[in-house]
Amino acid sequence: MTNLQPPTTASLDDRMFTKCKALEGTSAHSTVGFSTEDDYTIPSEQAEELVRKTEFRVSELLNQTTYLKRNHRLQNLPLFERSDFEIGDVVGLGGFSTICDISSFHNQHQLPVKGGRKYVVKSLTPRLAHETKKLTTGARDLVMEAYYVSALAHKNIIELRGCSAAGVSGFAETCRPDGFFLVYDKLTITLGQRINQWREESSKAPKSKGLLSIPKPACIGSPEMLVERLNAAIDVASALEYMHDKRILFRDLKPGR
Repeated sequence: MTNLQPPTTASLDDRMFTKCKALEGTSAHSTVGFSTEDDYTIPSEQAEELVRKTEFRVSELLNQTTYLKRNHRLQNLPLFERSDFEIGDVVGLGGFSTICDISSFHNQHQLPVKGGRKYVVKSLTPRLAHETKKLTTGARDLVMEAYYVSALAHKNIIELRGCSAAGVSGFAETCRPDGFFLVYDKLTITLGQRINQWREESSKAPKSKGLLSIPKPACIGSPEMLVERLNAAIDVASALEYMHDKRILFRDLKPGR
């Protein structure tokens, strides 16, 4: 397997790390963070081993499910190089992954653009370069996520739009945690953000009483808000029912931020 040196242009990690540290209130050049590009480069031998472990573990998991092997659509997705787009703001931070806006594409692409559609890129967070166990787990989970999401087609499940051209080998070719990445539709608003809006709207609503002068709980809000919240719950339940029909159990259901 060819072991390429990290590109001289800013990678996802370079730009993503700076933005992550800004969100955390810490300078990218702080002594508690990474200070140079080499600080979060994976040693070449470790990167090669990461690819082998990830491919082996993913193969094991795929052999346990006929649905994913038959229905995943990874081979039909557009493929991207890291230099194909410009990274914008960080919109999501997790224990293993970081999600950033794609502010622009440098080259022509096959993604829909009607209706002002926007996209995000998801990859492993830079600090995992120094956390071998989490890096191995995160790489496996992110690759499996690609198989799972590409096999699903439901209006309430986010759609996977593309992935890195090198596939799993991207970890070794770039020697970086962001060597493998996924491109998704950007959500206009997350459930967590909408819950916060409902909470704020409820707190500002005038105090009223229901039938028989029983105080109405402030958390209910207006009838329109109640309908909206019920519709959101129905949408989530519909997506879960769809996955359960495919014998897929989603174990990380929670509002996104």
